[in-house]
Amino acid sequence: MENDFNCSLSYFIFNSFKPHEFYYNCTSNDNVGEIQKPLGIYFISSGLFILILYTLCLIAMAKSDLMRSSCYKIMMLLGILDIICTFTNSLATGFLGYEGATFCSYPRFIFVMGSIGCGCWIGSCLICVILGINRCCDMNPNLKIRFIFQGSRTYIVIGVRPIHSNLLGQFRRFFHKCLYSTNFSPALLILIGQLAWQWSSGSVCVVYLIINRTIRKRVINLLISEGIQKRIHIGTLQSSSLNAARSRSGATLAWQI
Repeated sequence: MENDFNCSLSYFIFNSFKPHEFYYNCTSNDNVGEIQKPLGIYFISSGLFILILYTLCLIAMAKSDLMRSSCYKIMMLLGILDIICTFTNSLATGFLGYEGATFCSYPRFIFVMGSIGCGCWIGSCLICVILGINRCCDMNPNLKIRFIFQGSRTYIVIGVRPIHSNLLGQFRRFFHKCLYSTNFSPALLILIGQLAWQWSSGSVCVVYLIINRTIRKRVINLLISEGIQKRIHIGTLQSSSLNAARSRSGATLAWQI
């Protein structure tokens, strides 16, 4: 239990922003990292791409009446956590890979980014479960658990996330170090795991823009002015025109009959 706290972000903060000297001692560590410039460029560029798309989606949701729904409140929190994760699994990873850095190259930076990334990943996993339960309640109104998403109760439900993340972040050593030290992870497997983490959070904004028509239209309205939309016939204006045309044609057909 004491070792867990000494390796935690709380100890780092209360220790004048310094990692524990016994567990994170770099005085006799002269390991040199391997420079990975192509991977570094990929992670940085893809991370910026994810951040831009995700930020646009969140702005579109925040400026609309979608936030009245408990579903979109949960999606907003998930988006914030995913964006924070992207700083760790994409931008920081790309920078460190480009530099060929080891832990002792930037001990404070790596410790903070790793702790924040781990906590946000744990929190986003819980939020995904809550979002799945919320969707099930909308599909089946007879579920008794539906009441937890009514009104302000949604904020209470998602308020469990910080408690869950902090507890697992502080006490996460569920295995013995001697057993863990015998495991070997090849570089390819580590890269696959990193890519899976990156796109498990980053692909959400892509899914929003492809599948969620409401968010896609609002993002288009943010990026393209009304005049340009009229010229190239895209976005909400096109849909409104099509709906109006269909209504007029339907009314004409009914009058003729």
